[in-house]
This record gives sequence, structure tokens and C-alpha cells, in this order.
Amino acid sequence: MARSTRELSDEHYSLTNEPKILIQQHLNHLHVCELKKKVRKVKTILLVDDESDVRSFLRLRLERGGYRVLESESGTHALQIVQQTHPDLIVLDWKLPGLTGIDVLRGIRGNSFTADLIVFMVTGMDEAEVRQELQDLDVFAVIEKPFDPGFVLRKIDDALRGSPH
Repeated sequence: MARSTRELSDEHYSLTNEPKILIQQHLNHLHVCELKKKVRKVKTILLVDDESDVRSFLRLRLERGGYRVLESESGTHALQIVQQTHPDLIVLDWKLPGLTGIDVLRGIRGNSFTADLIVFMVTGMDEAEVRQELQDLDVFAVIEKPFDPGFVLRKIDDALRGSPH
């Protein structure tokens, strides 16, 4: 039995477009996977400093660098945020009201859930004096105030890419 031209045309359409549909579905899947990767790649940084100007200044630079930024002005609040969000990196001021930066760092290192976090200690004190006290607490970097925000951003980028101290 002979088939009509319409039937042949429909069959041809189905055969020729099936690979196109599969390719489009595959491309859509790849696009979704890439979007998920981009969402996962956004790193979270917690800024802990009692000086709002310092936090705002760093926040602006870090957000421009593509980071998600959380802020805390006290050690107690910082420990709560660390427990709730497990940030990728913490920039922690040495001198804070209440719990000091060193107290916060000891709390972070003393908890198995947070012990592996990357921590930068920011201080206005002599670096040699600070390094002596931080030796056993695995601080990734000590940043002296006043600091160049570009330098801090580069150090953060290096730390989150897995570069050595």
C-alpha cells in the first residue's frame, strides 16, 4: 500500500528532527549544570570587625570580586554565624568587644564542624607579637592594619583556590 506524501513528510520530519530535539535537550541539561556550578562556586566570607567602616570597605571590594559577604561586629555573634553558615573564609579582627578575635579563633578550632575553616587575622598590633600567639591556631594569614584591600582580596583569592600560606 502506497503512503501519501503527507505521511512520508511527517515521517521524514520526525526522523530529521529527533536528533535536533535530543541535542537541544542535552544543551538544556548542560546549561542547567553550568548554572548549578556557578551557584556553587560563590564563596562566602565572614567579616568580623567592630569597626563598621572597615567591614563596609572590605564588603564592597569582596562583593565586586564575586563573593557573598556576611558581617559581624562581635565575637559572640560571629561564632553564631559560623555555626549556622560554615563560611568558606573568615576575616577576623584581633580586638573585638566581649570575645576577642583570639577567643573566637579558639572556639572555631575547638569545634570539629568548624576546625578546618580558613581564617585571616586582622590586627593593628606588631605582627611578630601576634604570630607568636597564633602559631598553634592555624591562621592562614595575618593582615596588619592599615591594609591594602587589593592585597587582602588577592590573599583571599589565593586561599580559596588552595594556594599554600
